[in-house]
Amino acid sequence: MYAFNNDDVVNKIFQSEAANNSSKYININDFYKKIENKLTQDGEVIKLITQDNKEYEYNLSLFGEKFAQDSALALMTLIKDGIITDDNYKKALSCIHIPGRFEYIKNNSTDIVFDGAHTPLSIESTINTFVSLFKSRKKILIFGCAFDKDVNSICEKIADNFDVVILKKPGEFKKSDMKNVHKVFLNKRSQNNYKYLLYNYDEELDVEKLNNLILGESVLVCGSFYLLGEIKKILCINDK
Repeated sequence: MYAFNNDDVVNKIFQSEAANNSSKYININDFYKKIENKLTQDGEVIKLITQDNKEYEYNLSLFGEKFAQDSALALMTLIKDGIITDDNYKKALSCIHIPGRFEYIKNNSTDIVFDGAHTPLSIESTINTFVSLFKSRKKILIFGCAFDKDVNSICEKIADNFDVVILKKPGEFKKSDMKNVHKVFLNKRSQNNYKYLLYNYDEELDVEKLNNLILGESVLVCGSFYLLGEIKKILCINDK
């Protein structure tokens, strides 16, 4: 059993479970000294430094602090088990693709990120990475969610990071209340003097208007995995 970046209480639980199952317990924190990551247009550039000062530097074709940390954890585990003996891991990590998880697609002159984040915490993490990647660009959000999501908290994370917000019903698979979502975004804009333009796709836009609105800009689609499929269909984007 491998553990990583846990507090003492969690580590004791893991140690107890390992002992009960006659398993080996290994805390990866004891074997690495430092993890560095740098965000680029192609993903993360990561350097893992072990306690014995060996350096493993590689490119990860995923975006964000969490993916960088998780990949380093996986690599450190394989190193500890003696599975990593050459540089073959570099090729594998440089071409990982996870649909719907900060899925970055260049659609002509438009940069689009599809991410299924639908909780305040996951959306905040996604937005932080998105804003860092497209610092000087106009930012457009396409958002839709199921009715049971914490729209108020999500809106708090979203509102002041975008120039344009487009609300779209995320299909028919799950119940949604986009009128309430629209109301929340309107209220947040009014109460906080936010400047974002607000559109309801299903009432105000169509395919042509949407394409003209996002052309050449940076776009984040999030709030629901179902929404990702809807927008890909509208924009004629095929999954890799």
